[in-house]
Amino acid sequence: MLRRLSASIIPIVILTASACGGGEDVEKVDADDWVADICDAVDDLNEVENAGMADLEEAYYEEDGDLYRDAVIKYTRDYGKALDRFARDAEDAGEPDVEGGEEIAAAVQDYVKKEQRAFERVSREVKALKQTGDDLTEAVDAVVWDVEFTDLSELIDDTDSRDAEDIIDLLYDEGCSDFLFDE
Repeated sequence: MLRRLSASIIPIVILTASACGGGEDVEKVDADDWVADICDAVDDLNEVENAGMADLEEAYYEEDGDLYRDAVIKYTRDYGKALDRFARDAEDAGEPDVEGGEEIAAAVQDYVKKEQRAFERVSREVKALKQTGDDLTEAVDAVVWDVEFTDLSELIDDTDSRDAEDIIDLLYDEGCSDFLFDE
């Protein structure tokens, strides 16, 4: 997500779809392997974000509110699909074989659901805007900048697993925390 791109000149939104919950016969895997799988799944989110950046930047600088709104809506749709894939990949990763591993894996699914709800709201609001021209661009920006991102590290910490900090540290070490944590 673009929260990690603080120097970005254009805000980005993400949205939609519903994440699947976990199953009863979930495979327990080594924590390092689980984190590696989660971070591999983030790669798809990153690719979709980067691909959408060029379109959004171009639309923003065209100073055409309709074009910018349409680019945001397209991006949110594409990113929503990527979030669905991320949720499936995270579920396929199983759960880390640590105390509270089931809750930690559930926190990842909760992260996806919270992100989706936030950006479904953004998408609805952007689609409903009636302004035109520069006023529309400003209105889209106002909606986009109002996004509150979900912080996976907080959700993992909230599991009260004694291994939560270890998982958070592994996500930092693996290099995908900047995408999943709202810092």
